[in-house]
Amino acid sequence: MKHKKVNWMKKNRWLLLFLPVFVLAGCEIDGYTYLSVDNNLPAAKYSYAVDGYTVDLKNESSNATSYLWDFGDGTTSTEKSPEHVYQAKGKYVITLTASDNNNKSDKYVEEAAIGFPYASFTYIADKLNVTFNNTSKNASSYLWDFGDGVTTEEDNPVHDFQEEGMYTVSLTAIDGTDENTYSESIYVYGKFIPVILNPSFEDGKEYWQEDGNNFNTSGSPAPPDGNKAAKCASVGNYIIQTFEVGEYTDYILRYFTVSKSKDKGGVITITDSDGHMLYDGDTGGTPDSKTYVERTVKFKTQGSTSVRLKVAYNGVEFRVDYFTID
Repeated sequence: MKHKKVNWMKKNRWLLLFLPVFVLAGCEIDGYTYLSVDNNLPAAKYSYAVDGYTVDLKNESSNATSYLWDFGDGTTSTEKSPEHVYQAKGKYVITLTASDNNNKSDKYVEEAAIGFPYASFTYIADKLNVTFNNTSKNASSYLWDFGDGVTTEEDNPVHDFQEEGMYTVSLTAIDGTDENTYSESIYVYGKFIPVILNPSFEDGKEYWQEDGNNFNTSGSPAPPDGNKAAKCASVGNYIIQTFEVGEYTDYILRYFTVSKSKDKGGVITITDSDGHMLYDGDTGGTPDSKTYVERTVKFKTQGSTSVRLKVAYNGVEFRVDYFTID
């Protein structure tokens, strides 16, 4: 009897087609157990910023396609990153539920204080003078502590510190029984005080001669400081010195002078390296030619850090001595 040879592979093609599916879906093959792990589950996360009664919510979730916000005041939203306005002051629990298309979800919860005082400020320093700009929220009164023993309840104070240094400035914003304090360390720079070399001419003409100018020194009449003073008695006589200054700073120059005229003396000018004329005037006459009188000159610098002081003969013999500046 003849047996017909059957091709097993051909006869069982249907089994081969379904075998891979069976293997992949099986739980255990040859002693091994295979587990399916989803590495793309939703992870809910957000950050927020409060401005008054408004909270701005920034959604930082991952692997999610839809969102549900519960603001803790009975309202909800499905926006991705909503802005929400509360109607009353309070502390609210904000819940974000982030979900994907496979009905998987995750929750993130934080408590936000809404409508409470929030203290903050900015400032502009001009040497020791500091102007404060109060940027606080939800407060009805304020208390400033400048860190130098001085306090104030002004909204936007301007404060003069007494000396250069680091100060911790604190602002407390108050609303009823609630308050919030913000502190910042600021460094204030003292006023730059120029140095005038040989201010009383005790070292003769040193530091006062530039561009070939000439003058004499004299001890008669008796100078207010030391034994010498600068004397300008003829055409071409003048004293001149350049020194460093601070930018945009008010200064007072003081000196003593005596003139042989009751009406006028020499010409005094102060210019900076950028060509700005900061002062131009007369040293002035004096009641007599034997007694020095004190003069003051006020000027304000510009963007330059150096100035030139010049006092020149102007037809009348005069003397100057003891220059100081502050």
